[in-house]
Amino acid sequence: MPYQQQVFQAWKAHCESACLLHICGDSTRVLDRYADTGADVIEIDHAVDLRRARQIVGQRVALMGNVHTVTELLRGDCHTYRL
Repeated sequence: MPYQQQVFQAWKAHCESACLLHICGDSTRVLDRYADTGADVIEIDHAVDLRRARQIVGQRVALMGNVHTVTELLRGDCHTYRL
């Protein structure tokens, strides 16, 4: 984690864009730690429950993702998600 924090600090010192953290898989058990990295946005995998992710990180960071790239993007089988 200290290395990720250093990377995000350096990025923010040199760029004006938002910093995004994406790690594939069910990262539910470490989402709280992701919110402490300094990232502005956490991109979550489809394996992470969106409602649970919001409960864990609160308003500390924005959430993005929760889209299954094969079934929803490739095959076009979309679902409606509600928070």
